[in-house]
Amino acid sequence: MRKDNDNRNLKRERFIMLTTSAMVLTVLTVTGAYVRNHNKNLMDDGYTIDFTALEDRADNKLKEIQRNSDLSQLAKKAEEGAKSMDAPLEAGSDEIKLPGITKDKGEPIKSLDESGSKSMSDGAELVKKETAKNTGKKADQVDSTIVIERAPAETEIREEVLTQDQPLVITEVAAENPVVAEELHFSAESMVKPVDGEVIIPYSMEHGVYFATLDQYKCNPAIIYGAAEGEAVLACTAGRVINVHDDAVLGHMLVLDLGDGYQAIYGQLDQIEIPIGGMVEAGTKLASVATPTKYYGVEGSNLYFQILKDGKSVDPGQFFQE
Repeated sequence: MRKDNDNRNLKRERFIMLTTSAMVLTVLTVTGAYVRNHNKNLMDDGYTIDFTALEDRADNKLKEIQRNSDLSQLAKKAEEGAKSMDAPLEAGSDEIKLPGITKDKGEPIKSLDESGSKSMSDGAELVKKETAKNTGKKADQVDSTIVIERAPAETEIREEVLTQDQPLVITEVAAENPVVAEELHFSAESMVKPVDGEVIIPYSMEHGVYFATLDQYKCNPAIIYGAAEGEAVLACTAGRVINVHDDAVLGHMLVLDLGDGYQAIYGQLDQIEIPIGGMVEAGTKLASVATPTKYYGVEGSNLYFQILKDGKSVDPGQFFQE
């Protein structure tokens, strides 16, 4: 009986030892794998070389060098072209052929200033003789006048077509003047009210005025006109639209340049019809009155109208006769 118990105890101890050894080996294996991966990450961190990225960078650098080289070549060709354009052209050369002084084969009869010592009178005499030859007239019957009119830079050159009886005439004609934006000048006499409504909050920069929605008194740099939704808002005078934007308090806004430092600012707008840069005359419809923002809920639909002079607010009411 005692012997059986000893055998069982021995088997139990062996089982426990084997189980413990297996667990220890498992733990050591897992720990070793973790430590190896961790050390590998530490060694690679910040020191990994991405050869693909290096190749891409090298390719990009080569392309940049090639592009810069191409640009240099283009610049060189442009410079050479500019120099060739500056050089004078001889009549009869491949670049230009002039009626009456160039042979059919493109060979010039003579340059008007072949050696640098010929005068304009010599050139005129050559033209006179050649014209006489082509027209069958005598040399003394041909007008040898050569007319060259010079104009300022940025001109277009027009070569008049010659008939057999006409001498050579080359005229440089000034190009059409570019479109220049109209200069604005403010005119107080031409001012018209932007809407027909009554003033519900007056202009006041010295004393506070009451804003019902906000339930407070504060200065007002503009005139607030009562106006029905959809009512037309008019340009107070001639001007140019220089800005259109949104404002949390005043809604859609438009700024009109009136010239001489004056600007008109409109707020509480809807359906703005004039784009930025558009020119308007006094009374032109700019937009419509919008639904009021929440800051003017008690006042109701209205138009915010402000006049600036050199960036400072002035009373718009002084320009309107009630």
